[in-house]
Amino acid sequence: MEAAFQTMLADPDPDVRAVLYAILLPTVKTTPLSEQNFQAVLNGARSSYAEAAAAACRLLGAIGNPAALDDLLQILEDANGHPMVRREAASAIGKLGQISPHILDTLETAITDQQQVVRLAALAALMELEKNGRIARQEEQGETAPLPRPLEIILGALQGEIIIPQPSAPPVEVTLDTQAGNPEAADETPSGPGTCTEAAETDTDELELPEPPAEIVAEGEVTPAISTLDAIAMANVETLMTTPHPEKEIQDETTREYLDIVEGNKEIMQRMRSNRKIDAQEDIRRLAAHILADIEEIDVLKTLIQALNDDAPIVRREAAESIGILAKRNPQIRELSDAVGTHITQLAIGDLDQKIVSARVLSH
Repeated sequence: MEAAFQTMLADPDPDVRAVLYAILLPTVKTTPLSEQNFQAVLNGARSSYAEAAAAACRLLGAIGNPAALDDLLQILEDANGHPMVRREAASAIGKLGQISPHILDTLETAITDQQQVVRLAALAALMELEKNGRIARQEEQGETAPLPRPLEIILGALQGEIIIPQPSAPPVEVTLDTQAGNPEAADETPSGPGTCTEAAETDTDELELPEPPAEIVAEGEVTPAISTLDAIAMANVETLMTTPHPEKEIQDETTREYLDIVEGNKEIMQRMRSNRKIDAQEDIRRLAAHILADIEEIDVLKTLIQALNDDAPIVRREAAESIGILAKRNPQIRELSDAVGTHITQLAIGDLDQKIVSARVLSH
């Protein structure tokens, strides 16, 4: 069987390799791959074919061999790589369960990535490390200071402590003036017959200015010439626009109900379109609030309750959703009562989306 896998893992067709990676995914825990086949999967993660490379990264996470960490970190750090592959690399890093300064720094940097799927995968990997991670031996890392908890990085992301770096400004191109470094050249004025100065003086004497018009025409007194048909059409349009037209009352109940549905759908579509335009910095905080629903800690709940009063609506809504998930999972948490007052207030004065979320949370 290993020999057959070895042949298929080296198949030149990336679709064949991608299918094989998916087949091996549920079996590698009970039937580990040989070292040679493991190296073949590791090489497959570098494939230029995104689907095969993503499947290979997913399989490496399931295998759980820390020897794949360096390759996975390099894939995640490659900003020019395919987002799907980098997402799977981040997820695999979390499943491998190793915690080191390099791993935490790489995942924290990935939180500020331009691709949302990479940001979410990095936060999810940090949460996975918080739950199941193990710190590598400090003798191997050469570190003496204690490492931060992965949870602290996620909380910092929600609180706005992780900032997307701004691109550096392009260098300003400076053009040197040939006379700038020679002050004497700037003072020199060409003279002599045929020069511009002499020509200007000669032309000034012969230049005759036009006489002013006998009558000044005010603006708007003269209109451009148009045809008779255009003039009639414009007059009709002007009359139509100035004539009041009272709205006709709809008597048919079915028609009125249909129009109400149309208006409701238009409002929903406007909300959906507005939600698509999300600032990347706010999206980081929203995703952090989303991930924090996976862990029950008092500090996490307090941070989520503080986020209920955030300036960004999407952060408030996501924090409320996470609190609702925590309340549904364990309604006996005493600190949940601290969020009731805020939810009641938002139920009264919040926007429609916030009211819906607050009502759902209060039901838990």
